Amino acid sequence: MLARAEKHKARVVSFSPVDARTLCEKHEFDAELAARLGELTLRLPTLREFAEDVPDLASLMLAQLVEARACPPRRLAIAALNALRHHAWPGNLAELESVIKDLALSALEEEIQLEDVERVLAGRAAAERAAGGRASTVPTARRARPSSASTSSTCSRASTAACRASPSARDSSARTSTAS
Repeated sequence: MLARAEKHKARVVSFSPVDARTLCEKHEFDAELAARLGELTLRLPTLREFAEDVPDLASLMLAQLVEARACPPRRLAIAALNALRHHAWPGNLAELESVIKDLALSALEEEIQLEDVERVLAGRAAAERAAGGRASTVPTARRARPSSASTSSTCSRASTAACRASPSARDSSARTSTAS
């Protein structure tokens, strides 16, 4: 492969979360290819190394969703931003983006609160434990929403305001819409 790449003056770029030397030692990767790919190595920092930037990134992602009309107008409360800042983010930017989409689509109020963030992060942790410690590879937007978030979908259009008003109004509204 390397000879053909050189013959055609092709550049090969590779990404791996695992060090190539480690893979070569386990005989899971060609040593010559690893040496050639290792001529230039760029280490990308994890999101947790830039925790102070998480609130700005989260706000920007949310603003982009609102601007694209992918969700109703939303904003993040200070406590919610702090909770996002202190999360470990093992999935880096992709996980942050997925959490912001979940929050934008599942929050009942215009301002996303600490409780919303805790609910979404706890749901993800439970899903990861159920998957046997492996992070889910299914994009969040395609996964089923937790029952607390899906309650708003049982509300009729006429009672949407009542659904957002309080949990008891939401419950009575859900009963009314299913009875009709």
